[in-house]
Amino acid sequence: MASLLLASTARTAAASSSRRLVASSSSALESLPLLLSALPPLSNILPPLPSSSRSISSRNPNFSKGLTKVQRKRGQMKKRLNLEKHALLERVREETKPDPVLGYRPGNTREVGTNNEDLWENCELKKIIISNQDVWGLREDSRGNLQPVESELTKGTEEERAVAASQGGPLRLNFNLSDEDRKLLFQDLPDVNTKDRLTVSMAFSDAGSGTHAGSMVADEINQHLEGIERQEGHSVDKLSRMLDLRNASSKGIDVYNKRRIVEQFGQGIHTGTVETQVAIMTYRLHRLHELLSTPTFRKDEASRRSMAILTHKRAKLLKYLKKNDTDRYVSLLSRVGINRRAVEGEIVVPGRPKLITL
Repeated sequence: MASLLLASTARTAAASSSRRLVASSSSALESLPLLLSALPPLSNILPPLPSSSRSISSRNPNFSKGLTKVQRKRGQMKKRLNLEKHALLERVREETKPDPVLGYRPGNTREVGTNNEDLWENCELKKIIISNQDVWGLREDSRGNLQPVESELTKGTEEERAVAASQGGPLRLNFNLSDEDRKLLFQDLPDVNTKDRLTVSMAFSDAGSGTHAGSMVADEINQHLEGIERQEGHSVDKLSRMLDLRNASSKGIDVYNKRRIVEQFGQGIHTGTVETQVAIMTYRLHRLHELLSTPTFRKDEASRRSMAILTHKRAKLLKYLKKNDTDRYVSLLSRVGINRRAVEGEIVVPGRPKLITL
């Protein structure tokens, strides 16, 4: 009987506790909207989402609508055409890239006059320098035999021929002699020697005859003067052959060309200007390139290294000039026959050329 009373009491207590739990949960659900309305908005609590996590539809409004098959194919074709265009431009750029040593690309048919041999042949520097073959009038063939060469530079310009005819002497002077030295050696000096020798002869004639004057008649004086002039003429011919540039070595011709470059680019006195230095460096680079292109000196690595160093020095000078005076920079490039792509950007001097065996 007692166990039945305890069981009924437990059931009654459990029922009452369950009714209280349901009542409390229902009251909590009823008060939940009030609690949510009292909370601040989430935008004030949470930081904004990064751009990468935004929806794709917000970045591309057409995405929500969807692309058709024709539109997708058109986009793919446009992308492929752009890639082919860039590849073609890169190929043309590589094919027309000028040589960093010469300043132009030999054999270029795409940029005639601006990036090929015509750029060098028509420049101011090329017109004032002279090669060894043009000076000597000889050329060495593949067997080592000397062959005569005739060119316009071998005969000299009209100005050089006119100066040689009016002042005397050879067509071109060696030992860095100028036109003032030419006039002194071949005009003033023979006249002074002729007068001195004639005066000395007349003095000896007067001393031998015992009279003070008039011992030599006019005919004798004229004959003696003609003999002295013939002797002075032979002396002038000998001196002319000795001072002729055709007797100079390769080093002498190099000095002659540098003097002409200083006269043209530095007004004869300014040897340290950028124009003069770049012109001399370009002249030296052309000589080194010509030397290293021959099979005999193909393996001269010391000269090839000097050529690379000189190429970078020239590029630095031109970069300095471009930074300070753009007009002088553009004018100098055309005067020395250099394409600007050869001295701007990365400069890579080519190595030893390969021999083509037939």
